Amino acid sequence: RARVESEVREAVMACGGIDGGVTEFADWYYAYSTAYELLRVASAAFVSASVLGENSTAAAEQAVGRRILDKYENFVLRPKRTAPALRRAIDGATAASRADFIATVARAHVSALPLLDAGTSHVAPGAGRDNADIHVDW
Repeated sequence: RARVESEVREAVMACGGIDGGVTEFADWYYAYSTAYELLRVASAAFVSASVLGENSTAAAEQAVGRRILDKYENFVLRPKRTAPALRRAIDGATAASRADFIATVARAHVSALPLLDAGTSHVAPGAGRDNADIHVDW
């Protein structure tokens, strides 16, 4: 468990730590120039939708929302950096869990063998042949 927790901590740090880019996103979002950037995006979407005869207000809202989500993804989620780090952490945890499971089953198997050997006589070579009554109808 400690090994898995350590791998998770390492993955979080590889993704940018606990803060993970929230400060950078907040700096962009609350920057004075961001208002003008979003106004430009909304205006372009509004005009494009108007020319095409679509709902201009909805198009502007969607374009601004999409731009904010794109920035959030780039600053906070960082898929190019986060995905490989998480994949390594998940692969490592899976491999460790599998190895622990196999080792546990192997230990249980080894400790059960003497009990099975002492308490099982019907599977000894030649045992039970006299009890088997086989009829084959061809």
